Amino acid sequence: MHRADSRVGESREEYLCELISSQVHFGLAYVRQARSAHEDGRGEHREIARSIAMNAYSTANRFASRLIERTGDARLNGIEALRLQIESVWPDSTFARQIAS
Repeated sequence: MHRADSRVGESREEYLCELISSQVHFGLAYVRQARSAHEDGRGEHREIARSIAMNAYSTANRFASRLIERTGDARLNGIEALRLQIESVWPDSTFARQIAS
């Protein structure tokens, strides 16, 4: 029975890692959208994209906090990459660091 519990835990961890990866990719897409909106002079769209990217970052962090143990899974590195991309577009964005703390 312990073996089955272990597999359930592993599949839960895998599921969370997939959710994290999805949120990171989603957030990165909106960072790209924000850059495009900025280049096109569409400030309102840039701010909407910022909100969505920040929400994706926050959600990825919430999923990561639910992991039983932080594994060496490369998908978790994406959270930091997303934070860096957010800060590259919005350098004064301390919000990303506050969420992760």
